Amino acid sequence: MSQPLRIAFVTPAWPASRTQSGIATYVEAMRRGLTGLGVASAAIAWIYDGGGDPEVAAHARGRALPWLLRLRSAVLARLPGGRGLDTVVADGIAEAARGLARRAPFTAIEIEESFGIPALLATRAVAPVVVRLHGPWFLTGAASGAGGEASFARRVANEWRGMQRAAAVIAPTRALLAAVEQHYGAPLPHAVVLPNPGPPAPPTPPWRPDGGRRIVHVGRFERLKGSDIVLAAFAELARRDPEVVLDLVGPDHGMRAADGSSADFPRYLAGLGLDGAVARRIRWHGPLPPAAVADVRRGASLAVVASRYETFPMTVLEAMADGCPIVATRVGGIPEMVDDGVEASLVPAGDAPALAAAWARLLAAPAAAAALGAAARARFDTQFAAASVARRVADFYAARFAAGR
Repeated sequence: MSQPLRIAFVTPAWPASRTQSGIATYVEAMRRGLTGLGVASAAIAWIYDGGGDPEVAAHARGRALPWLLRLRSAVLARLPGGRGLDTVVADGIAEAARGLARRAPFTAIEIEESFGIPALLATRAVAPVVVRLHGPWFLTGAASGAGGEASFARRVANEWRGMQRAAAVIAPTRALLAAVEQHYGAPLPHAVVLPNPGPPAPPTPPWRPDGGRRIVHVGRFERLKGSDIVLAAFAELARRDPEVVLDLVGPDHGMRAADGSSADFPRYLAGLGLDGAVARRIRWHGPLPPAAVADVRRGASLAVVASRYETFPMTVLEAMADGCPIVATRVGGIPEMVDDGVEASLVPAGDAPALAAAWARLLAAPAAAAALGAAARARFDTQFAAASVARRVADFYAARFAAGR
């Protein structure tokens, strides 16, 4: 007789409010959906301050490890180029998983592909390892401006090794799975396509524009998220529209230049040499708690996602759940989440004039913008609500690991 399902998720933080991370938000949504189905789950978090939840453990490092592993980790962490850190991380995750598994065995441990950690974790025999693709680095790293250094190639190779050694791979979109197999030149026969779940959605879409002409961009300030394109598009639109305002919400990771240098938001904005009247209509909020982010988005005229690449952006799901009109780039999995002209307005990545033009069209036609938001919410309810996605995921795990397979 097979054991009841119990899945462990590796996450950057618990709860998700401790960081602005799509992976953390995904894990929280997935665990919520599984709980509603009566399926047990646990979380192994990099950032966790405790709180009495017996199904959550901090990623074990340093003094949390047994003394022999502490000694091994200390040696490995000093290897040149940081190569031993991957092993340290795998040790820490495995030790945290063993502690949680004392309550009940795990069906599997689900983890992102980053750095190829799944390949190392699979050798520690805690439970079968399942990789859910949230990147991978050959896409997100390249879109961030990386790619020439040896560490880039090493990470890309390690991530493929992790996918191959995993018991299963879950891709949120068909486009991503196809891109992975094309890049590495080999199929992943143990892969399946299952979407990510969205956040909790009130029965009535909460989007209520505050009457202004306000655009909100939620995401890290960096090249990958297209923050430079957002600012360029706004500068173009603001010269023609004296009332439009831009809200930027998210941590400042710095804008990487072609020469590898990086400028934080204040320095980058100053370097644009914008007219003072335009610059004053750019409002920098920095990172905010999820509830505050939602408040900013729900009163805006438009939500923008200008990323150079996205696998399955939580920012799109959040805007869909709110019924907020979306202008997004036609990259990665976004075209599988929303159809252009039906649930969102899609533009080419890196094209500031096209982005500005899409904003202008929807700001001039608020009824059409509202219709996009309403259609996006309807699609969210049928395809991306946590309960329905969790059911599909639970069915996959039950079938894949039935009777200990």
